[in-house]
Amino acid sequence: MTTFEAMPDPIHPLRVKICGQTQLADALLSAQAGAHMIGVILFPGSKRHLPLDQAAAWIRQLPPAVERVAVFVNPTVDEVMAALDQELFHTAQLHGSETPDFFAALNARGLQGRLIKALRVRNQASIDSLHEFPTRRFLLDGPDPGSGQPFDWQLAADALTRHPEASFLLAGGLTPENVATAIQSVQPHGVDVASGVETAPGHKDPDRLQQFIKNALTTPIARPPC
Repeated sequence: MTTFEAMPDPIHPLRVKICGQTQLADALLSAQAGAHMIGVILFPGSKRHLPLDQAAAWIRQLPPAVERVAVFVNPTVDEVMAALDQELFHTAQLHGSETPDFFAALNARGLQGRLIKALRVRNQASIDSLHEFPTRRFLLDGPDPGSGQPFDWQLAADALTRHPEASFLLAGGLTPENVATAIQSVQPHGVDVASGVETAPGHKDPDRLQQFIKNALTTPIARPPC
């Protein structure tokens, strides 16, 4: 099994994740433009769904330093293991109603440190159970993931203050136009985008993609790397 320790860029303490990748050309462009992470959605209900066998055809062609994230919604343990055991992906992002016990079961299978819990943030109650999950990596998304709709960034900023031991990716409605403001407001450990850099679901716009990454990585961060 591949061991992958996700480390912040030593020059800029922010990681950029481009999610909803469906083709090699877009994923390579993301990496070349400076993205640290690419996400492939293995959930069949998503309009950006890419079956595991199709992802397997090209995912290993990405640069080795790029963290490959498999995105699931309410998977089984076996489905997660199938993606990570084959060394196709470094990390599993769980975006459904998975429980802390489910995370514990995956940790018991050797995935400690390789799990991200995504939370759909509607209000403060949406993140009150964050501390119960046996992972230190979280993604804070809007209440309707994939819609391009943001949520109240103050809730994200409060989560960072309350949980200094955790690492947070900020998602939900980010675009090249607002990512700098989002970073300044929240000071996250990373940002995640899909629809904000697309021409159609799963198809990235090269100009918007590169502008998003540039704007993210040129925004000052006022905290040390996590």
